[in-house]
Amino acid sequence: MPEEMKVNSFLINLPFNLDKKITVYRKGWATVIQTDFGLTVTYARWSGRSTVTLPVAYAGAVCGLCGNFNMDRKDDMLMRDGTLAPNPISFGQSWKVGDLPGCSSVMIPPCATLEAIEKEQRGSRVQCGLILYKNGPFRECHSKVDPNGYFLDCVYGYCFLSGRESNVCQAVAGYAEACQEAGAMVRPWRTTQFCYLSCPLNSHYELCSSSCDLTCSNLYAPVQCTTQCKEGCMCDEGFVLSGDLCVPISQCGCLHRGLYYQPGETFHPSGSCEEQCMCQAGGEVVCKAFSCGAGEQCRLVDGVQKCHPFGSATCSASGHPHYLSFDGVPFDFQGTCTYILAKTCTDASDLIPFTISVEKEDWGTRNVSVAKLVSIQVYGITLTLLQNKQGLIMGADERCDVFTVDSASEEINSSILHQLE
Repeated sequence: MPEEMKVNSFLINLPFNLDKKITVYRKGWATVIQTDFGLTVTYARWSGRSTVTLPVAYAGAVCGLCGNFNMDRKDDMLMRDGTLAPNPISFGQSWKVGDLPGCSSVMIPPCATLEAIEKEQRGSRVQCGLILYKNGPFRECHSKVDPNGYFLDCVYGYCFLSGRESNVCQAVAGYAEACQEAGAMVRPWRTTQFCYLSCPLNSHYELCSSSCDLTCSNLYAPVQCTTQCKEGCMCDEGFVLSGDLCVPISQCGCLHRGLYYQPGETFHPSGSCEEQCMCQAGGEVVCKAFSCGAGEQCRLVDGVQKCHPFGSATCSASGHPHYLSFDGVPFDFQGTCTYILAKTCTDASDLIPFTISVEKEDWGTRNVSVAKLVSIQVYGITLTLLQNKQGLIMGADERCDVFTVDSASEEINSSILHQLE
């Protein structure tokens, strides 16, 4: 369940309120976006269900996969060029935003046992059959939300994914969510043996919570939210949401310029890195002048504005004894052992560890040494570059063979990728 979102590429904590024009908050397992003109968008990551609700003022003024909202079901599948689509695939393709890497239409593969599974599930009171069961937990919903589409989705997933329970639970939860949005009563349907959910620390499961999640942020600035009940994990009494954790109220973070920050979180509120603030325990924000260090640049990466390293530096070992460090310090050193040229020396989780070593040997006299080989350890394999073996690479520990680089670069790449799997 997402407790963070991006606003203009900046990652922020929920809930969020922009001048009372836009409000974003969590409701059960869904994230809800509401505007002051009546637009409501929900997204439940757990079930993948999304909804868009519009006021009647927008009737006939919209287009897209959701139709044109003109009260005429015959022309809902209008394509971008204004013509009726001959089939759903053409309709969907016409509303594609753009060609992105990996973007393509997906053909639904056939399932040989689909008909038999559908017949079996229709007569069942469990799994997908629970959706249709006339005396089951969704009996008050059948007249408000047609269960057949949800049932068929569940059956197809059951067939294609060999009865995987997580897929069945996702389909049933999707119908339960649609029922609650329609105002229908949903009876308990999860059990310890079927679709059981374990909630995080200091929270508990509720089938129908009619209140919004109480968060550290809305203690300072309450948000208006829908009154429809939702299924989800709710904080225990005396606890409130701080990000994705239920914490005692005394451990809440800070509200600064309308945005919520967790205790210990550092941030740059001005959109640049000229000021750095920290949220301290008790809700106090302490700010100070700040600037990025040498070799750093203030940039937005993965929604976080902070100082990031940029550029590169090169260390060299050349000639007989000559070295030049990353920071440009020259020195001479002789030796006939194996030495570490460079390696990662911190446990930073955002850095990929590596070790580069060089083996030196006599060059016809004890007073001069030259590099015999260079080894690189990265991604769990060792690559060794050999003297007088130009175009060859050797894998250590007998995990890679010797390859000719020029004529078998694809073979090298596939071998290395195989070792990484």
